[in-house]
Amino acid sequence: MDNQESLEELVLNTLDIPPMPAVAVKVSRAIRDPDASSNDIARIIGEDPGITIKVLRVANSSLYANSAESLPQAVIALGFKAVLNLILADATKNIHRSSGTIEDYLWKHSIGSAVAANYVAKYAGLSTVDEAFTVGLLHDVGKIILNNYDTKKFSQTISMRNSKNISSCEAEFEIFGFDHTAVGGAVLKRWDLSDGLVGAVRFHHRLNFVQKAPLPVKKLAYVSNLANRITYVLQLNNDVKHSDRNNLNETVRVLELTSDKIMAITHDTKENFEEEFHAFS
Repeated sequence: MDNQESLEELVLNTLDIPPMPAVAVKVSRAIRDPDASSNDIARIIGEDPGITIKVLRVANSSLYANSAESLPQAVIALGFKAVLNLILADATKNIHRSSGTIEDYLWKHSIGSAVAANYVAKYAGLSTVDEAFTVGLLHDVGKIILNNYDTKKFSQTISMRNSKNISSCEAEFEIFGFDHTAVGGAVLKRWDLSDGLVGAVRFHHRLNFVQKAPLPVKKLAYVSNLANRITYVLQLNNDVKHSDRNNLNETVRVLELTSDKIMAITHDTKENFEEEFHAFS
């Protein structure tokens, strides 16, 4: 067994990794069916009134700039993958076992990173905009699991980051024996999401590990890393200072972004964050 498998086994044996919600499982399966229609997806979503409301709300938000009066219209407006993203967002929020300052920060950061990742992918001309949103949304899902497991220890990682000026991963590894990226990878793997998403979440803080990965996986990891940075620049989170060992110039080069595009991404994220935050919440 290699180190990666050993780490994953340690995570799975230590933490309670939640299953994907039933509606998400059904939608995920339907999306893979080439004969599935918007009406089929709408019928599944209609089983959950809360998700139904959110799908309609987001379909009419500025991020998608559509006008949908019915659930099938909303599914068409958003697209199947974006609908799944919305359901995953709902699942991510519901993972929290308590509420408070830390939980609020983690949720706000998740949505901020998702919105930023959406714009990074668009301005970078990537064909995986929906997957970019997903990776932005779920890149820190491991932190939610760690906080659920032991809130006191997770709070200690935040204090350690402040006092030692180190990264989340370094503090978490010192206290838990593994970090949120390993946990996040385990969550996405259990949820049967794509290997590209698993890899991007697992290595968004260790970009040197994805240099030989397929280009779409590599770019998703870079998208997540840049989106994460943007949320800190815009102060969409309130825990600690940002610490990232990766080369920002390399990220910009890989994603083929100009300084003007970086400014546009930051502007669009700032302008639309509050609306999207309320739509997804």
